[in-house]
Amino acid sequence: MPWHSIERARYDHEYRRFNSESTKDGYLPMKGGELWSYLVKIMLKEKNRHNHVMLDVGCGPGFSMHIAKHFGLKLYGIDIASEAAWLWKDNGVEDRAVAAFADSIPFKDNTFDFITCLDVMEHIPEEGVIPSFLEMRRVLKESGALKLCIGLYPAEIKMSDGSEPHVCIKPHGWWIEQIKEANLKIAHPPRVSRLLPPDPNAQLDATQLDVTVRG
Repeated sequence: MPWHSIERARYDHEYRRFNSESTKDGYLPMKGGELWSYLVKIMLKEKNRHNHVMLDVGCGPGFSMHIAKHFGLKLYGIDIASEAAWLWKDNGVEDRAVAAFADSIPFKDNTFDFITCLDVMEHIPEEGVIPSFLEMRRVLKESGALKLCIGLYPAEIKMSDGSEPHVCIKPHGWWIEQIKEANLKIAHPPRVSRLLPPDPNAQLDATQLDVTVRG
């Protein structure tokens, strides 16, 4: 696992740093209120579909599971950071979250009706992209859906050491090719946001790709 230990160490460092009494800055997905609200809206729509079992890939502090649990949704989560466990406990979701890599999901084949992977894939090095898509496809039911939201630009907030969190910055066409290569079927036309990136000089065709795929 050439990249796994490096990337896990980076995010574990951020969680340990945040957990200290001396500092509350650095890179952590702690202010993603709009993202988590968006996620829960998706989940609530799924609630009416035969009591579906769902997975959040890259669940971070576990906010999605905390909110989903309140609404009676069966949502589980995985995240690369093992040091996020203290936040999972604080959010009351330690029984629903596990530290794992996106290309090695600790669930059986065909487990989930719905999977979300929001603002995560750009954090995975290029060599891990297709293996991660294939792994999500493995645990997704044939009738299930995978919701992807992929950032196409450098992160506004850097890691505490100044390094870039988004290690796989690619144009949206490249991501579509990877999705197809993993034999995932695009269910709806991809939606591309063309908002101004943090760097106005950046040569980008878009800033975000939203796409729903099926196994």
